[in-house]
Amino acid sequence: MLDSSRRGWRVLVGFAVSVAAAALVFAGAPAASAATVFQDSFSDGNADGWTLTNGAWAVAAEDGNPALRQSSAGSDARAIAAEAGRGTALGTIVQARLKPHSRLGSDGSISLLFHALDADNYAFLRLTANRVELGRRQNGATSVFASAPYTPVIGTWQVATLDLSFPNQVRAVVAGTSPGVQVVAAIPTATGSANKVGFAARGAVASFDDVRISDDVPPIDTTPPSAPGTPVASAITPNGFTLSWPPSADNVGVVGYQVTTVVPPGSAAPIRIWTTGTNSITITDLPPRSTNTFQVRAFDAVPNYSQPSPQITVTTAPPQDQTPPTAPGTPVATAVAATSVTLTWAAATDNVGVTAYYLRNPAGTVATGPFTGATATMVNLAPATTYTWVVVAVDAANNISDPSGQITVTTPADTPICEYSYRVVNQWQGGFQAEVTIRNVSGAPVQVDRIHWTFTNGETINNIWNAAVTITGSTVTLRPTSTAIIPPGGTFTFGFVGTGTPVPPNPIYLNGFRCRQL
Repeated sequence: MLDSSRRGWRVLVGFAVSVAAAALVFAGAPAASAATVFQDSFSDGNADGWTLTNGAWAVAAEDGNPALRQSSAGSDARAIAAEAGRGTALGTIVQARLKPHSRLGSDGSISLLFHALDADNYAFLRLTANRVELGRRQNGATSVFASAPYTPVIGTWQVATLDLSFPNQVRAVVAGTSPGVQVVAAIPTATGSANKVGFAARGAVASFDDVRISDDVPPIDTTPPSAPGTPVASAITPNGFTLSWPPSADNVGVVGYQVTTVVPPGSAAPIRIWTTGTNSITITDLPPRSTNTFQVRAFDAVPNYSQPSPQITVTTAPPQDQTPPTAPGTPVATAVAATSVTLTWAAATDNVGVTAYYLRNPAGTVATGPFTGATATMVNLAPATTYTWVVVAVDAANNISDPSGQITVTTPADTPICEYSYRVVNQWQGGFQAEVTIRNVSGAPVQVDRIHWTFTNGETINNIWNAAVTITGSTVTLRPTSTAIIPPGGTFTFGFVGTGTPVPPNPIYLNGFRCRQL
């Protein structure tokens, strides 16, 4: 038998039409009167008027009061109220209490059902182990339209409120653990659906109570929270700090706080924003020795935003390691070609450890790197051109060493000493076999030290013969597996199996000298 008693309801208020589909923490709502259309608190000790499907349903005492309980943890159970209320008119509020008694596993959930036709056709507000979801089940097929993070506490009543008063939207609030959560979704009404309500439990033992449909539109909250107090910084580190401030007050409830950087007018610096549900936040993504000014605004569930707090300027701490590496040794050129130079240098030392080297011009306006070892090959240089470089070392705290001594190198003129052919021998879906032949046209014997080129179409090498391969990014460097001397007019050939779609590389270099393509 359905009853008309009422026990301490709190009706959802304060949501403006302008709120977008989103998840927000919810702090609570004041009591309000409503015209009750349907209600059952199971105070008569039975579930008369309910259609019970699967599971083990019974009315049992819960916290000293009767409630509808589903006690089969392995079932997919549903309970639908027989009364339909007054259809699907706007202004309808649906509320109920839900309590999970067992841990919600990966497929476990408890739900408040609405716009229900029967046990396989209804909309739902569903609580899982770590989310709240709004969706619809129609002819056995389930769709989720919106969700938000939420962790229901086992053995604790969760109060679920559905506001159907907005055109083409359902707004749901779940509270019971702190913080609560709001979810907004557009849920299409199934053909033939009514305004019946119900419950569902999948893979969980749960109790349900105090279900009600009311027909009042809640008032719109237009009052913003008060401004937060002056923020205070603590626990300052090289990458951040903790900000705390006296909390704001609100006529309904503060949902959260927005922390923003304050940027001077006309500045090109971006405004950074952090959001927190409490009156403190720990920021950890700032650079060392950086100075920023911050302010805080409070917001409620509409959301109405408060006036900003007083500003605070905070400078992050310097890095814990402030000792730069020693200067690297003066680089030495070990191979000079028309378009490339290989440099080596004595390694730098550091109290913690050198993480990289950079080659740069003495003015420090152009830098190349990082290089992880004490050697680097500069490529794509201009023939017959003079270059001057120094080397600097860097550690993990971004401390930079003094520069090394300078080296000045002049690349030779680009007189070809070699020609090459690149032939695709075989090709298949996702792979190919290629053969490369290098011809000596210099008029003197040439010992093959290295051959290199850059793949331009994302190719890679899986297997190679007559050479050993090193691949850095898209640059391929080959060295013969044994001494290879090409006589004048002679050739050196190697082959490989690669993946991808082959594109003949141009150019290919022999010992740093650019070869002509045959």
